[in-house]
Amino acid sequence: MKVILIMVQSINGKVRLIINKNQPWSSQEDKKHFSKVTKEIGVVIMGRKTFEEIGKPLDKRKNIVLTGEPEKYQKLEKTYQGSLFFTDEKPESLLNRLEKEGYQTVALIGGPTINALFLEKKSDWWNISYYRTRNYRRRSVIIFIRSRYISI
Repeated sequence: MKVILIMVQSINGKVRLIINKNQPWSSQEDKKHFSKVTKEIGVVIMGRKTFEEIGKPLDKRKNIVLTGEPEKYQKLEKTYQGSLFFTDEKPESLLNRLEKEGYQTVALIGGPTINALFLEKKSDWWNISYYRTRNYRRRSVIIFIRSRYISI
C-alpha cells in the first residue's frame, strides 16, 4: 500500500488557516492539482475537522473520515452511500482493509492530527517533494511514504 500525503503548507509551516474561513488558503492551481491527483488515486483519508471544513464528500473518490465517534455520522454516511465512510480504525488496520478491497494507493489529506497518526513512527519512509505554486507564500507538500504499510 502506498500512502501519499497531500497538503498545503505556508512557508512558516502552518497547515491550516483558522483566522478567516472565507479567505482562500490555496491557489486555483493547487486545487486543480489536488483534484487531479486524488481522482486518479480514487480514495482519500481525512480527519473529522478536515471533512467538516470541506463540508461534503469529494466527488468521484471514496472518502474515509477518521473520527473517535463514527456512530454519530451514520445518517450522513447513508446519505452518501458508497462514497463516504466514517471510522475509528487505526491506520494500519484501515490500510490493510483498503488493500484487501483492491486499492494500491491512498491519498492522506489531513488535517495535522491525522497526518501525525500516519507519520509518527517511521520517518525513514518519507520522501518529501514540493509542488511550487505562483503564490510563493504557500507551497503544496506531497509526501510519499515508501512502505507497504505503516506499523502503528
